Amino acid sequence: MRIEQIKSTLCRYCNKPIEIIDTGRYVHTGDHDADADHHAVLQTFEPRFRRIATLLRAIDNCEESGNWKWHDRHIDVLEKVVEGMPNGSGIDCGTKLDESNADFGKLVFLFSFHHMNENGMYDRWTEHKAIVKPDLQFYFTLIITGRNKNGIKNYLRDIYSEALAELVLS
Repeated sequence: MRIEQIKSTLCRYCNKPIEIIDTGRYVHTGDHDADADHHAVLQTFEPRFRRIATLLRAIDNCEESGNWKWHDRHIDVLEKVVEGMPNGSGIDCGTKLDESNADFGKLVFLFSFHHMNENGMYDRWTEHKAIVKPDLQFYFTLIITGRNKNGIKNYLRDIYSEALAELVLS
């Protein structure tokens, strides 16, 4: 979620408007119920790639401990966070998280790109993976696999880098 979008975001608990008070934290605006103690807690946001990794770890921990209530909640949040990955503009089938190949050191996303010919007609699909690894120097490293038809990998790298770095509610 970009900073300007967060200003119009609603609280995930009560659906009341929130506003940013500084980078990384925001609070509610307007009046609130006295019994709504979650309002006293500042909610934060983090980059999408980090949120996905955190949720995968939480889901794994819940499976190990048998906490199915929170397991299901984490899965619901994960689905919403992944929904924000690129979809459209050639990535017409959306982006899927490949949970079977993801672990705590990397994320793997699967997607197809629908190419156009010189006449503006769709003519071919290429299959790709976006492999994300944390990097202390560069935030994360992103590898786009698949055929580089018409130099598309540079475009895909830009699109996926922006989506992965985008701030989402934590």
